[in-house]
Amino acid sequence: MIGLVGALVVIVAVLLVNGGYAYRSQCPQASGSVETSWSYQISSVVPYLRYSRSGCAVHSATRVGLAKLGIWKISDGHGATGTVDHTSEWTDLQLAKGRARCIGNGSSYAFCSCVITELAKRFTPDEATQVSTAKRLDQLPAGLARRARLATAAIDHECR
Repeated sequence: MIGLVGALVVIVAVLLVNGGYAYRSQCPQASGSVETSWSYQISSVVPYLRYSRSGCAVHSATRVGLAKLGIWKISDGHGATGTVDHTSEWTDLQLAKGRARCIGNGSSYAFCSCVITELAKRFTPDEATQVSTAKRLDQLPAGLARRARLATAAIDHECR
């Protein structure tokens, strides 16, 4: 009996250590979908030290497992349920002006169309004005700044 308990403790310890090296990344895409990938960060000296990826939600395998068991829910606003599509709030004229302004800055039509589509999905026209006139993201309300960071990451990944 003691041998069985000892073996169980060793197995749990190995799973917990490995769970601190494996990370799931969920990155928003310009299309509105979320790219999910897993990485094993064995180069980390100590498990569970925060691995991060810009613009993405990153959680350790242990954290994902606890969420699957219903013990520690992940509710970070990433994924399809966290993205509200605001495209219908934009007029064709607003979209055309945004695209023209982008092209006027020397960018290609394809790039500008992708950017404007992404911005229209993620922001209302008023929010887009706030974001575009801010000198720094820390000047924006926290929720809007977070969404601007996610939109920037999605644009960098999808539109370039």
